[in-house]
Parts: sequence; C-alpha cells; structure tokens
Amino acid sequence: MLNTVLQQPALDFILLSVLNLSRCDINDLSSNAFNRVRNLQLLDLSFNLISTLQDRVFSSLTKLKTLHIYGNHYLSRVDPYAFYSLSLIRELNLANSMLTKISANTFAGLRLNSIDLSNNRLEDIEAFSFSNLSANVINFEGNIIKQFNKETFTGVADLKLLRTPSFKFCCIRPNYLDEHNCFPTKDEFSSCEDLMRHSALQFLLWLFGVLALFGNCLSLIYRLKVDRKRLKLGYGIFVTNLAAADFLMGVYLLIIAIADAAFRKR
Repeated sequence: MLNTVLQQPALDFILLSVLNLSRCDINDLSSNAFNRVRNLQLLDLSFNLISTLQDRVFSSLTKLKTLHIYGNHYLSRVDPYAFYSLSLIRELNLANSMLTKISANTFAGLRLNSIDLSNNRLEDIEAFSFSNLSANVINFEGNIIKQFNKETFTGVADLKLLRTPSFKFCCIRPNYLDEHNCFPTKDEFSSCEDLMRHSALQFLLWLFGVLALFGNCLSLIYRLKVDRKRLKLGYGIFVTNLAAADFLMGVYLLIIAIADAAFRKR
C-alpha cells in the first residue's frame, strides 16, 4: 500500500515534521512523492527495497534535516542532483548497497559532515562526482574502482578525511587535504609519481633482475647441457628447480623495473 502511495503525490500532511517509512518494502519513489509534505524535518526510508533515486526526488523537502536511507541493499542508481535542495542534512549513508557508478554532480548542493559510500559495487566514479559538495569526511572503501578519473574530487570543499580503496586515489586528493588524512597510506616503496620512489631501489631492482635472469639462465644451460647426469640425483633436481624459480623471479623483477621506467613521473 505504501509503495503505491509513494509512486504519486498522495501524502498530504502539510504540518508533518517526522515521517518513518522504514521496513515498508518500498521499491519506487516518484519524483513528486513528497510535494505535499514540505515541512518534513526527518524522513526515514531505511531498510526498504528502493533501487533508484531519481533526479530531484527530494527537491520539495527544503526543511529536511535528517534523511535515513541506509539499509536499501538493492539501491543501484542515484541520478545527478537526486539530493538537490537538501542543504540542511549533515549525514548521508549509502553504504552496503549495490551502487555501480557515481555520476557527476550527484551530491551537488549538499553540506555534509560525512558521506559514506563504502562496501558498494562501485566501478566508476565520474569526474566532478563530488563537485559543489561540502563534506568533512568521504568514505568509499570496499569498492573495486575500474575507471580512474583525475577530476573525481574537483569541486569538493572542506574535506578533512578521505577513505579510499587504494592509495592511488590519494594522489588526486584536493591540494588542501594533508596526505596523512587520506587512507590507505602509501607503502614504503611507491609514491604518486613512481612505482619505485627511491633511486637506490630503482638501481637495485635492475641489478637483481639482470643478475637473477642471466645467472640462473647460465645455471640451467649448464645443468641441461653439460652436467645432465646430476639430474638423476635428488640434489641435482633440487638445484635445477631452484634455478628455474629464480630465473622466473628475475623476469618478474625486470617487468616491474620496465614498468617503473615507463611510467616514471606520471
């Protein structure tokens, strides 16, 4: 019944300030469902079956201070400007849903203490997704982002803490955000510009890679061509296998060294 009501502007309670619609199996919200409850200050839509938040679906709720929308585990799409005019809310929790993409200007106009997009199925966060957003904390950990956009955080203001799936996102954080307030922190070897950030590491990578490759290649040739009789002994088989494994490690190290040289300072 409630699901049908929210597909049209049937709610007509102009003085209503608190509306709890949690756990009502709601799966659809029309763009004008809340046009006649304009004085709402708290709206609870948690733990429903909502899959889509349309453009400006909450646009009439200019006095709304609290929006509970967590627990909608089937939520897979949020249109740009879906939260338009909700300038008074301070927390937005969209964690543990099925979002696959965040489009540009999705959160435009919001002034938040925190926004939680963690543990979704995000593969793409478009450029300017956080444009015209003020947020102290942004969290989108637990996602596998396949599309990397350098302008992802362009336009976000007042950011104090950023939690991401990978340190590479900290490389495009806003300039005013300190590196220590972006997680995860960088490892001991890499930086935003280099796979191997120290020249000593770069030199040793090439040195060990070349030595492992050619040294073990000669060892394998010697065992297979000159000293084949030892291959019949347990010791000979063990040493040959070890040389083959070290040869492959040399190949691996050289692949890393080549990638480091190819993408250096980028």
